[in-house]
Amino acid sequence: PFVILSFLLVSSCNKEKNDNSDENAVPVLTVKGTISSAENQTLQFQKLSPSRLIPIDSVVLDAEGKFEFTHASSVTDFYRLVLNNSSVFLIVKPGENINLTTEGPFISRDYTLEGSPESKLAMDMNAHLVKSADALQAMNKRYQEESQKTGVNVEALYNEINEEANQLFEGDKAYLKALIEENNTSLFIYLALYQTLGNNPIFSFPEDEEMFDYVLAQLQEHHPESSYTQSLKSDLSKMRMQAEQEMSAQQGGLNIGDIAPNIVMETPEGEVKSLYDLRGKYVLLDFWAAWCRPCRMENPNILADYNKYKSDNFTIFQVSLDRAHADWVKGIQDDNLSQWTHVSDLQYWNNEAAKMYGVQSIPASFLLDPEGKIIAKNLRGPALGSKLQEIFGH
Repeated sequence: PFVILSFLLVSSCNKEKNDNSDENAVPVLTVKGTISSAENQTLQFQKLSPSRLIPIDSVVLDAEGKFEFTHASSVTDFYRLVLNNSSVFLIVKPGENINLTTEGPFISRDYTLEGSPESKLAMDMNAHLVKSADALQAMNKRYQEESQKTGVNVEALYNEINEEANQLFEGDKAYLKALIEENNTSLFIYLALYQTLGNNPIFSFPEDEEMFDYVLAQLQEHHPESSYTQSLKSDLSKMRMQAEQEMSAQQGGLNIGDIAPNIVMETPEGEVKSLYDLRGKYVLLDFWAAWCRPCRMENPNILADYNKYKSDNFTIFQVSLDRAHADWVKGIQDDNLSQWTHVSDLQYWNNEAAKMYGVQSIPASFLLDPEGKIIAKNLRGPALGSKLQEIFGH
């Protein structure tokens, strides 16, 4: 579950080399190992720069699955091995020799390595978060299955599982906080700061502003020349500016009784859709994102209400605050949401519709009557079903 952010490219100054001096030779790092059950699959070795992934080498694995990559580098840096859509992240110091063993096709799920203490920190963190992701997936599955059973108190079930998920989330936050404080001189803490659980960032701003400040202070002390230090400094400045803008934005946004402004955006297929095309129907206008854990927990409720009332002049118009098209589409597919209209401009919190509606957090929703008037806001859990039952009489 490692996350790669959109880093800013920062230039740096390098000392001039003595052309004929062996003392200035750049150390060579080595990453080798064995990946079983991956014959004829391509393994890629990449370097992570602040702004992009830099391909270094690749190899088509044979039946034995052995590989070896070398790279000259004079600084500690982030790298990753990629097989299909699975990655192993490495934090490699100059001259280190890493030996890794894992199994395809999901190489990040259960791997072991030696030869790099900071990469081992990343390995241990990954193993912990994989278990948490499995637990969260089991909670979601339990909710989807039990909420469909006759006689189940859906609200009580939702609250119970949501509390379990929150405890898991807070436990992982405490785990990462301790890990960061114990390894505060390592570049690893940058990676730990940006971990996710269920596509939701474990540390978020401004809630965890103190932790962001702590990591930046440690990086400035121990890695002042690193581009990742400069990247975090820039990111933190942008997050503070965004938080200030949100604080100064109109509180509450649109109110019940207002006519909902039109939204015109593209679907995942590139087709332009308009909210006003749905005039004449009751419409749930829902703001969400694939990375938003509460949104994903809410989607089964929305799906169940849609299936119950879709023949009663009711439909859904979902606006995504995702940044990546692939994540957006996967979220729709995984949560079985393809039966209604989806749009996005993939601008994250700068989504034009979200700003127009004064959305400060997600999930956020507006229930519209056939004339486009807002008749309810932010109906979560069983509240939406109760409102629709009131409208349609069943």
